[in-house]
Amino acid sequence: MLEPSLLLETMETHYKMFHQNIDNLLIWHYNQLYAHFLLKDTKIVQEEYTKIIRMKDAKVKGHKLSPLYNWDFIDALYLFSRKDYKQSFNCFKKTNIQNLNNREKLHYYYQFSNLCRVMHNRSMEEECIKKIRQIGGTSKIIEVVNHENE
Repeated sequence: MLEPSLLLETMETHYKMFHQNIDNLLIWHYNQLYAHFLLKDTKIVQEEYTKIIRMKDAKVKGHKLSPLYNWDFIDALYLFSRKDYKQSFNCFKKTNIQNLNNREKLHYYYQFSNLCRVMHNRSMEEECIKKIRQIGGTSKIIEVVNHENE
């Protein structure tokens, strides 16, 4: 999924579906945040982050949001985009990766490795890359990591 423009285009195509209920709306805002994070559009990342945080404890007809995403990971991405590397690092470390599926883990470790690279923490970056390779699969992230580390 390292093609944020394609993600945004797909989401626009299904705009109505993403605005049918609060859980779908969270999916919309999360993917907007992540796509714009990848595009390095900090203004939209800020806007989407604000919307997501407002939704965090919201209730609609007595129902809270489904636990679809890890809040620490969302915070880590936001802080990374703001160049608050130390706080982002702390949020990455707090993220409970046990509750992530393999696709989510790939994104987690990939973004964490990118942060570690920026922070010149080579050992932690290598640890993340090792985890990505252990997960494996056919994700574009595997291709990118292998290409970046040849």
